[in-house]
Amino acid sequence: MDAQNFDHGFNPAGEPASRDAQLKTSVLCVGFGEVARLTLEGSLPAGEFHIAFVGCEATALMQLAATAAEVVVVSVELPARRRDSLAGRVRRLSHGTHLVIAGPRPRSASLLTAMREGYRDWIDLESEEAPRRLRSAIAAACLERERNARQARLHDLASARAVASESPKSIVQVTKHEKETPSAQVDQVKAAGEFRGLISQELDPEDLLRTSLEYMLTKTGATNAAVFLPGSKPAQWGLGAYVNYDCPRATAEPLLHRLSNEVCDRLAAGDDLFRFADTADFVKALGVEASVLEESELIAFPAHFAGECMAVFFFFRHGSEAFREDLATLIDSLRPVFAEQMHRIIRIHHRSTFTFPALAADDEES
Repeated sequence: MDAQNFDHGFNPAGEPASRDAQLKTSVLCVGFGEVARLTLEGSLPAGEFHIAFVGCEATALMQLAATAAEVVVVSVELPARRRDSLAGRVRRLSHGTHLVIAGPRPRSASLLTAMREGYRDWIDLESEEAPRRLRSAIAAACLERERNARQARLHDLASARAVASESPKSIVQVTKHEKETPSAQVDQVKAAGEFRGLISQELDPEDLLRTSLEYMLTKTGATNAAVFLPGSKPAQWGLGAYVNYDCPRATAEPLLHRLSNEVCDRLAAGDDLFRFADTADFVKALGVEASVLEESELIAFPAHFAGECMAVFFFFRHGSEAFREDLATLIDSLRPVFAEQMHRIIRIHHRSTFTFPALAADDEES
């Protein structure tokens, strides 16, 4: 089923998309009783979605083999082993399909286990948030399919151009820029996919930062790196990770303090990537604390998801080891992937401690 023929009708925030864009999408529900089925049908009306119900995982897999679905909603009433087995087989059969568990609000251990198995969310069907969260899951699944479809088209385009330019019979003239652009786009999409697969199972902020920086620094080369995470108060930023290439943390500490206090919040307010081949003005603006940046090249950028800045990155090293010219476009493809996973981790953490904002009303009632 071609992702281009689909639109979920809702954006990632669960809000209606434009009327022209709305086309029915498919949701497969597995293992639900009559009461839960009525709840799901109320949350996802048949007039807006193709919704199908099956009783077991075997039937679900046969249904998916015949007809793709954006989201598979699995009842918590299915035994844990069968849910785990179903998740693995769905991922192999249809990587872009999003898996969601629906049932009573979980304890933290159950939630983390489900996320490690590949489930994207655990939805309490008795919560007022259930319809919005189901629709947000559909939106996220559709966006992922569109990404995969773009990657496939870019790969086909690059392959076709390569054949055309290499064929002695071809009369098509392709400029150097035209030949390189599709290939570069494919490389960036592949890198983003590779990065997404690498960090998708990281459910701890420290592990995510370590894995992300390890991957990014394979692309940038040896680099001093600092990542700042937002604090609990507005304009508050704390150092999440620091990588020492040629500038020990003790030496960089005054700089890191100034960056967290004066620079992070300004970067977080926008979405721009800054590259300073000559940091003289930057050093002058920050003062003596920034002296470690003298004769250095600096790259700084925020990482946003759902309108929120999840982190601010700084990469710097001596100017004699300049960053690659194409690094900006590569970073642009990686930073939203990082931000999405960090957002997911924060959501899981808050829900596992029963402080997830969307369920606050439910907490008060319980």
